[in-house]
Amino acid sequence: MRLHQIKTCCREARELAEREGTTEGLAFLIGEKFSRNLYELNKCHNKLKFLYPEKDPFQEIPPSLGEKSLRLNYALTISSNYGATLEKIDRLQTSQKHFLREIKAVFDAKEIQDYLDSHPRLGFKEKLVANEETGREETADFSAENILSEVEDIYLVETMKKLFR
Repeated sequence: MRLHQIKTCCREARELAEREGTTEGLAFLIGEKFSRNLYELNKCHNKLKFLYPEKDPFQEIPPSLGEKSLRLNYALTISSNYGATLEKIDRLQTSQKHFLREIKAVFDAKEIQDYLDSHPRLGFKEKLVANEETGREETADFSAENILSEVEDIYLVETMKKLFR
């Protein structure tokens, strides 16, 4: 999201909070808008997780095989195959910084922490979880998808708590 879009969302969230309560405003802003950004960022990071191993993969290559050439080929391969993902991560990280700054400007830190301490379900996922065949959401409380979705929500909320400190 661009900065002006983020500011518009924050303004809408403040208006919603004044009409329907702080929880509703934060559910819109953090539970729907900001959490979608964080979710997408985590998804991109997971996609790139194994591209940069902790141990240097070129460490045990004999010099005769051309370490520089292999490094260059590896870098070019990553750039061509994952360039769009790397650019998306940059955009999402910039959006995240803007979101954090704007949310903190619109809502008190105590209101944000109280909202996150209530362990809310994240609203953006309702659209992602829709059943493709019937077009409506699955209602089984103990389905594997619902349980995994809740676990993912808990992880995202705990991540958000750290970000808002």
